[in-house]
Amino acid sequence: LQLEQAPSAKGMVKQPFPQDGTVHQVTGLAVTFLKKCMEYKPVMEEITTQASLLSAPKKDNSATSHFGAFIIQVINTLLQGLAARAEKEKNESLAAVFLLNNHNHLLKGITNGAIQDTVGPKFSVMLKRLTDVVNAEK
Repeated sequence: LQLEQAPSAKGMVKQPFPQDGTVHQVTGLAVTFLKKCMEYKPVMEEITTQASLLSAPKKDNSATSHFGAFIIQVINTLLQGLAARAEKEKNESLAAVFLLNNHNHLLKGITNGAIQDTVGPKFSVMLKRLTDVVNAEK
C-alpha cells in the first residue's frame, strides 16, 4: 500500500487544465477514496499494519496508526499533484482559483471526526495548513 507503487501525482499534470478552475477529478476521487477507506477502517488498519510489517515503510510518528500515516500520504500526494498542476498553468489567476477550489473541496471532505481520530495530532497541523492556504487564496 505504498503510494510510491501507485501512479505518480505527476500524471495529473498531463491532463488538460479546467478552463473554469473547477475541482480536479482526482481531488474528488481522493476524497471519495478516503471516505470509503473510513467505512472499512478495521480492515484498512489491518492491511496497512500488515503491509508496513512486510515492507517496513517509515511510519509518521505523529499518526495514531499505520492507517493514519497512509491517509497522510494520500493527502500529501494529492496536494503535491495539485501544486504541480497549477504551476504549469500560464494564467496565474486561473491557477489560484483552481487551487482554492481543490483545497476547499479537500478541506470539506476530510474534516470529519473519523478521519481526524485516525490521523491523530498531525491532522490539526495539516488542517491548519490547508485552511491557511484556502484563506490566502481568497
